[in-house]
Amino acid sequence: MTDSSSSEIIKEIWGYTPSYGANLCLLILWCMVGIVQLILALPTLQFFFGISMLLGCGLEIIGYRSRVAAHSDLGSLLNYMLNYLCLMVAPVCLMAAIYSAFGNVIEAYSKDYSVLKPINYRRIFILLDFLSFCIQIGGSITSASDDTSTAEAGGHVLLGGLLLQVITMFIFMALQATFFIRVSKAKHSGHDAYLDPRYESVRNSRYFKFTVVAMFVSTVLIFVRSIYRVFLETNDDSGAAMKKEAFFLGMDGFMCCIAVALITVFYPGISFRKMRKLRKSSSYSEVEKTNTDAQGNIYAPPNNTPEFNGPTRVII
Repeated sequence: MTDSSSSEIIKEIWGYTPSYGANLCLLILWCMVGIVQLILALPTLQFFFGISMLLGCGLEIIGYRSRVAAHSDLGSLLNYMLNYLCLMVAPVCLMAAIYSAFGNVIEAYSKDYSVLKPINYRRIFILLDFLSFCIQIGGSITSASDDTSTAEAGGHVLLGGLLLQVITMFIFMALQATFFIRVSKAKHSGHDAYLDPRYESVRNSRYFKFTVVAMFVSTVLIFVRSIYRVFLETNDDSGAAMKKEAFFLGMDGFMCCIAVALITVFYPGISFRKMRKLRKSSSYSEVEKTNTDAQGNIYAPPNNTPEFNGPTRVII
């Protein structure tokens, strides 16, 4: 196959010429968000969260840099593959950061209200996230094969990785909702005093509350983007509307950009840094079986009351 014919095939795959202005705008936005994420990660010591967010931002930057370059070089295979591969897997890195941060959010309230132990949100969901990442990478590379049957198999593998990502996020959101329903139930039943007393100042701060909301909204936005990607991968070339760039930029680019912008404005590491300081200076016992503060007052949630049956204990 000649270079000329390969170039024509790549142009046909694109289906349109990427907009220079719109993609440059997203490229600039992602660069700005990435720089701010780096600035915030260093003083707050958010190593895993910071690295995951920066990796996600970096992949988005490479993806949109490739789209900008493709405006004047539409036949470049490199530009197409970098656009396709980087923008496909970047949200996996972004979600890994959110999974990790939610464990700290649980600790700020009480792990007794969570279905999973905080550490297991990191272990289970990040493991599934990494598996999804590997599957999507493998599927994306295989789908670029010149052999039709191999390319189709790669497309199926890629779709499987996307479906795993969607299912993982759905379960995570369900567990998030369950946790906050239990916390809300405790507060409305007058049992909010049974939350971990060390972090009361953190929980009551408006910034922390906005941070929790921002994390949940960001998860929903990335979830919607992932559903769009699944829908896109399951439609053939006859679904021309799905290939229009404006729809792609709105459902993929701006969805993820808004999600990360929210987490940048309400950066979890700021609240988590306060939690670390409180943990170091706290006189409260870390021994879970006693569940008492420095004055000997029990703060563990009650097992049975008329108004509130207490949280379901961590089961995993």
